Amino acid sequence: MTDRASAAPAARAASGVYFGWWVLLAATVGQVFGASNMLLFSLGVFSRPLAAEFGWTRPQLAVAGTIILWSMVVVSPIQGWLVDRFGTRRVNLTTMPLFAVALASLYFLPPNIMVFYVAWFGITLCGIVLWSGPYNKIVAAWFDRRLGLTLGLANAGQGLGTAIIPPYTQLLVGHFGWRAAYVGLGAAMLIPFLFNLALLRDRPQDRGLLPDGDRGDPATVQARAALLSGLTVRECLHRPAFWLILASFLLIGFMAGFVTTGMVPMLIDRGISPERAAAVASVFGVGVIVGRLSVGWLVDRFFVAWVLIGSMMCPVAGLLMFATGTAGAAVFACALLVGLGIGSENDLLGFSIARYFGRRSYGKLYGLYIASFQIGAGASAVGLGVLRAAYGSYAPGLVAMAAALLVVMLLFTRLGPYVYRAEAKA
Repeated sequence: MTDRASAAPAARAASGVYFGWWVLLAATVGQVFGASNMLLFSLGVFSRPLAAEFGWTRPQLAVAGTIILWSMVVVSPIQGWLVDRFGTRRVNLTTMPLFAVALASLYFLPPNIMVFYVAWFGITLCGIVLWSGPYNKIVAAWFDRRLGLTLGLANAGQGLGTAIIPPYTQLLVGHFGWRAAYVGLGAAMLIPFLFNLALLRDRPQDRGLLPDGDRGDPATVQARAALLSGLTVRECLHRPAFWLILASFLLIGFMAGFVTTGMVPMLIDRGISPERAAAVASVFGVGVIVGRLSVGWLVDRFFVAWVLIGSMMCPVAGLLMFATGTAGAAVFACALLVGLGIGSENDLLGFSIARYFGRRSYGKLYGLYIASFQIGAGASAVGLGVLRAAYGSYAPGLVAMAAALLVVMLLFTRLGPYVYRAEAKA
């Protein structure tokens, strides 16, 4: 190991670039084409052509989004175990081709709604690790002092995807039809596959490096790796912080369910064209990017609870504006505000796990929290439709989501001080 460990810092000195930045690039590109973008943010674009061809109703199509979200309740803990056991790189490179083929296979979708539902469960299973958690685990391994900023940069990829995928899907549907559009989405997975193959690596220790690009002899490398190990899941279950974060992300999921499956249909119901609704979704994506970058920078400098309160005030305002029936150009402002909040949740979760529980069980913990998040999102996708049918308006559901975010702010103030603080420069 000595020769390998000493050679890597020498290579770094020659190139002048810490390899962790290349890993971060691969993680960012991976999130641009992550499963959430490819599945959830394209679903609204397909709703009209599928309804036109098969006669399926809007509520029937909305069930597909709920299946994706609730499938993640089962998939997320398995995802966490896989990446903690085998590493993100190995599992990603195995599942990406499967996910691409499964997505493209919707070209052959028959006029049977049950086949449609089963297909979404199967596609979600094929993309089991192509979500934000595994990429955040890798970023948390390569960076410590700049953890918030680098998580923000990696998760900004998901925001970039929300700005790119809906218009790209709409372009494919408009020019080639919805069947060819699914093939086009599957083909796009070649981009993250190549980046992951060339650049993604699980740990700096494997290259004889320390987090943040610090240098040291092999003994120092191993000592710092042990220092950053953290708690087991069983130990975390006895910490109040674990349950506070779990409840918080259940409630944040309520907002996410609306954004991922309900915003575009809501706008179309208000008389906005599908093309303009897709443009609004792109502005939401810009908000996600800005939210993730700004929150990532802020949590490296300020206590995570105060950053969360500031970031969640934006979607509270956006949701209440949507609830009042805001129309015209103002819908872009609403989408931007909601995007700023959605843009912060992955950063806040990834950062909080590292600071309160360490890195030892990062994948498993992230999987459990995302399962909670998806329960909330799935309940929102169904509940919002039920409330709209009952009251003829989305307003009651939107107000309830805003109230849930106020509760989240209160819960985060009870977390207490960090347990695992950033290490000083070696």
